[in-house]
Amino acid sequence: RDLEKRQVRLVRRDNGAKEDVPIVGLVRRVTAMMEEIQADMLDKATRERDDAVRPVHDWEGFVDVIARGLLARSPSCNERSCEDEIGLRSKKAACALAQSGREDVPHTGEPTGDGPDETSGSTERAGAQALCIELQQPSLAPGQRCIGCERAAVCHVLYGRSY
Repeated sequence: RDLEKRQVRLVRRDNGAKEDVPIVGLVRRVTAMMEEIQADMLDKATRERDDAVRPVHDWEGFVDVIARGLLARSPSCNERSCEDEIGLRSKKAACALAQSGREDVPHTGEPTGDGPDETSGSTERAGAQALCIELQQPSLAPGQRCIGCERAAVCHVLYGRSY
């Protein structure tokens, strides 16, 4: 039937919108639609990322934000050894939070019996990882200290759960 009308139906996979397009203008419309899809997907991802970022300046808040699967924007000394230590400390803290039974902390892992920090599922991988140093940095407060080691902070780093 579409061939008789010399048209095709395009359906966007990202939102299900349907559109009938004449075959004559098909290449031009598909090209434009692909650009629209890319822009819409980028806008959605940017909104979701921005909605998940929380500024955090203390360790307890940091652990809580990471355990809830959000992103922490925290002051950092930008030293690799500190980044590694943050990952280890936050993993231990996340396992302890999950085992505490707090209902606001996602927990799909169950204890394996191999040790107090040994679980199957997401809590096993729940430590924080530095994701990036954003190009547009919020200002550091005078005397601001690193979230992990208390050295002087030189930038903010975006941290998330490592998987």
